[in-house]
Amino acid sequence: MHSTPSRRAVLFALGLGLLTACEAPTPEAASGPPGVTAAVVTVVAASDLSHAFEALVQGFGKEQPEITVLVSYGASGSLTAQIKEGAPFDVFFSADMAYPEALKELGLVTDAGVRPYALGQLVVWAPPGSPAPLAQDGIGALTSPLVKHIAIANPQHAPYGRAAVAALKSLRLHDAVEPKLVYGENVSQTTQLTQSGAAELGLISRSMTLAPATRGRGEVLALPPGLYPPIVQGVAVLNRATHAEAAQLLVEFVRSKAGQDILVEHGFTPYNQDKPEPGGLE
Repeated sequence: MHSTPSRRAVLFALGLGLLTACEAPTPEAASGPPGVTAAVVTVVAASDLSHAFEALVQGFGKEQPEITVLVSYGASGSLTAQIKEGAPFDVFFSADMAYPEALKELGLVTDAGVRPYALGQLVVWAPPGSPAPLAQDGIGALTSPLVKHIAIANPQHAPYGRAAVAALKSLRLHDAVEPKLVYGENVSQTTQLTQSGAAELGLISRSMTLAPATRGRGEVLALPPGLYPPIVQGVAVLNRATHAEAAQLLVEFVRSKAGQDILVEHGFTPYNQDKPEPGGLE
């Protein structure tokens, strides 16, 4: 019998020291001019936004310099659990709509509700030095004997993990590759597992392949969106927000054309676009 996702994630954490325990994240200042205290907005965001959000906050700061934004990242499911337990966050940018919708059902979201802000894209990534024949074999590389481990985000907590499982099942490869699967707590840690060499391939977000440390490195195969349910990413302002109006301004900026352009630069598809681009090697 193969290890469960949670058990295997723990095993790799002990062996590699790459996976961190899911604790309440410590926000890091992402923007805000020195001395500005008119409004501070505390954001928690899905880890696939970890590189895009810095640019988003910089753009937002040009329009709203009096608002300081603090942001931290994690798996959407884990962040949801923290919010349910009373964590003092103002805005939640999830990697799917389901988690903030669940918070809405509990009465934890403002009347503005849950709004889509982007579509995520799932890719297969072979890091530099990987023996995986991704460029030659395409999706067939997943079953190559040269590939001993395939990293995905834990589907129990991370929407990209669920998308990866769905894609593998659509390809009728899940049973064949399940023994190879290793799990990161979120898509960022899954990228770290792959980048470290602990896995020859990773099923991760396209946004993670456009991060400074990975952009243009290795091989990327974009999976056709029809292989997995659309990753419609959703945002909600929480009703415990100290500055709800400032928080809503941030949401509106991310959903504006300026915000959408930034997200496209970082590997996302605009939320109001019906279909992402077809998959293929990049």
